[in-house]
Amino acid sequence: MILIYVPTEAVDKYSWVTRMTDEKTQKVTPIKVCCPGYGLLRWRGERRCVPVCKKCRNGQCVAPDVCECYNEFVRTDNGDCVFSCPLGCLNGRCYLDGSCECDPGYKLDETRQYCRPICSKGCGTDPLLNCTAPEVCGCIQGFTLSDSGCKPLCEPECGPGGVCQEIGFKPLCACHAGYGLKDGVCQADCYQSCANGICYNRNRCICNPGFVYHERTRNCIPV
Repeated sequence: MILIYVPTEAVDKYSWVTRMTDEKTQKVTPIKVCCPGYGLLRWRGERRCVPVCKKCRNGQCVAPDVCECYNEFVRTDNGDCVFSCPLGCLNGRCYLDGSCECDPGYKLDETRQYCRPICSKGCGTDPLLNCTAPEVCGCIQGFTLSDSGCKPLCEPECGPGGVCQEIGFKPLCACHAGYGLKDGVCQADCYQSCANGICYNRNRCICNPGFVYHERTRNCIPV
């Protein structure tokens, strides 16, 4: 959790975790909120911060965008958690003995728990290319195919302060001089905190959707 200061009149708009004071006469109120990459979970009257994953079906989010598959599920090349035998067999069928038989154009993966597509001629030497469908070569997750090869796709986009590059087989933002990586976006070195927004340049804060700029605290608060 992190400590932030918000306008007292806007405190009720936040899914705050801990309110540090109940004094309502002051202009700003300190509250504790979840760190970037975490969201608020309410359970039996308690509030706690838990990691958030963009994609974690059939698994448990153990860290920001880190998903662990449940038992009886297996991770595919695309990072999805799918049923494994005897419950299921992606691109194939399961038998009572727990074995998986692949459909035409597919073969068993190394775990022998699901079937991946076959490209008989291979997909070249570029490690960013893989077989995405029978006899169809595409890019690994996080990249898109272009005339010059696999192009990285950063989510969220890097903004005007950086470019999306492939670093260690992952799409990551490389920031220009005077910019730093914050919440996955290249932002300028602000004179203000610009919470819930992006620091476009030293003197300009652009708020995220659902937020509006508050002059007194120089932050973005919920609408």
